[in-house]
Amino acid sequence: MDTPLKQMHHCPLCSFQFAAQEAACRGCVMMGGCGMLKCPNCHYEFVTESKIVDWFQKVFKKKAEREEPC
Repeated sequence: MDTPLKQMHHCPLCSFQFAAQEAACRGCVMMGGCGMLKCPNCHYEFVTESKIVDWFQKVFKKKAEREEPC
């Protein structure tokens, strides 16, 4: 059976790389449902990018690549 790939994140404060499963926020009433991650290295909490933001970044990146002159 294949194991699923871990989604890796970089802490915006200390640049530590970690798997999302290692850093799900568990400190509040939401119990990890808030979408925040906590860096296991420096304990900085941050919001992960949303799927809509990722989609827009991909679309505009492709558009910019097509418009670059040779």
